[in-house]
Amino acid sequence: MPNQQTVYRVTARTSIDDIKPFTEDVPSPGPHEVLLEIKAVSLNYRDISIATGRYPYPVTENVVPVSDCAAVVAAVGQGVRHLNVGDKVVVAFDGTNQYGQSKSWTGAHGGPVDGFLRQYAVVQESFAVKVPPTDLSFAELSTLVCTGVTSWNALYGVQPTKPGDVVLVQGR
Repeated sequence: MPNQQTVYRVTARTSIDDIKPFTEDVPSPGPHEVLLEIKAVSLNYRDISIATGRYPYPVTENVVPVSDCAAVVAAVGQGVRHLNVGDKVVVAFDGTNQYGQSKSWTGAHGGPVDGFLRQYAVVQESFAVKVPPTDLSFAELSTLVCTGVTSWNALYGVQPTKPGDVVLVQGR
């Protein structure tokens, strides 16, 4: 495993051209954390709105953008029980809010918390979800988290569904 990695950060919030590469150390996982080798990310409208200063919620200065990724566990910290080196994972959009209505806007990756537009990242073990055996590529897997968050928001977000509403679901 290399000691250094390329990390992209939003250096100003006026244009996507403000996303700049930096060389930084590869972090080490602490207790109950896993080091992820990022294999693919999916870019969303949110990522563009953060980079261009249009995102209405908190964004940390010089944040690493992108909330959605697929990765492989590269190392585990002490006390990690449910993940092993080599496991394929996706990461929760906001690991501090694992279900239900968002309780704050301070835990989402790629905005208030560094995201995944980098080669390696450390997250709490509970933020990573092991992917079962699948034929999906890392690129396809990286889109799954946003799909779930978007679906939940469509049903329960700003204007929650109520009895009598019609919901159309497309699938294959």
